[in-house]
Formats: sequence, structure tokens, C-alpha cells
Amino acid sequence: GIPIGSVLVFEGKIIGKAHTKEKAMEQLLKMSGKTHQLITAVCVFNEQTSIPFVDITTMHMKSLSPLQIEKYVNLDNPVDCAGSYKIELHGIGLFERSYHSRSYWNL
Repeated sequence: GIPIGSVLVFEGKIIGKAHTKEKAMEQLLKMSGKTHQLITAVCVFNEQTSIPFVDITTMHMKSLSPLQIEKYVNLDNPVDCAGSYKIELHGIGLFERSYHSRSYWNL
């Protein structure tokens, strides 16, 4: 199996799923122009062994206007994602191209 999970940390707090478009817009407005960490954990395993892996990516969001945020939320409807963006869809456009990643095996 390969279970995967992600957590978003902004200003020292874990940011969960918004569940509504209004809350998504609020979360994105707070993170606009600022940096946060996206922590992703994966564990590949079978009956004999398991290999855990954690990746910490520091993301810097562009400074976005409320209108830009509203348009994005209506486009991707990211209410079911931590931090209210879908990086694999149009959410990548919310970020500066400068981000770095640290990876850890066998924590």
C-alpha cells in the first residue's frame, strides 16, 4: 500500500480544509503574499517492510487581490483541500516560482 497525507502549516498553525467557498477565500486572503509549509508524508509498505518518507516544501504565495482569489476559488472549488488550493490544477498559479523542499527518509 501507499498511504499519503498532507498538512499545511501557516504562522505556526495547522490549516485544514475550508469546507465552504467563503472560508476558502478567507484562508487564501490571509496567506496572500506570505510563506507557508506544506508537509507531505508517504509510506510505501508490504508484508515484510515499510519505507516512510516526509517532504517539507516552503511555498510563497503571490500577493493576490480579493477578486483574484474569488476567481480562483470559483475555478478550482478547493474547499476540500488543506489551505484552499489545488496545486495540481490552477492553484500553481497562486505561487511565486521560488520554493524549496526538504525530504526525509526513514523518520
